[in-house]
Amino acid sequence: MTIMARTKANAANLKQPEDFAARDLSDNTELGTTWLGRLMIGIQQLREEVDPQVVVKLISEDLPDLLAIRQHLVTMLRFMQVKLASEESRDAAELLADRLQTLRALGQ
Repeated sequence: MTIMARTKANAANLKQPEDFAARDLSDNTELGTTWLGRLMIGIQQLREEVDPQVVVKLISEDLPDLLAIRQHLVTMLRFMQVKLASEESRDAAELLADRLQTLRALGQ
């Protein structure tokens, strides 16, 4: 599996969350088991209008050390919030970052 959408010189770019099929982000792929893979799944789910609380719960189940790595995930999402091409994906990244940022404050 490749993470590049296009590789042509001067037009190369990475795949966006909506470009990944579910099989591309499964536990059987190199990206699926990473933090980035889990965040891409979360963004996809939010784009499909899955409840944000459910998305955070699924991420916490996949990443048992979530509270310890939470700030890293938020930083990644803030970067995606600025760099993703689709406004819908940027909004989903922002929402997920906000939800993860407030986890500890809410005692979750």
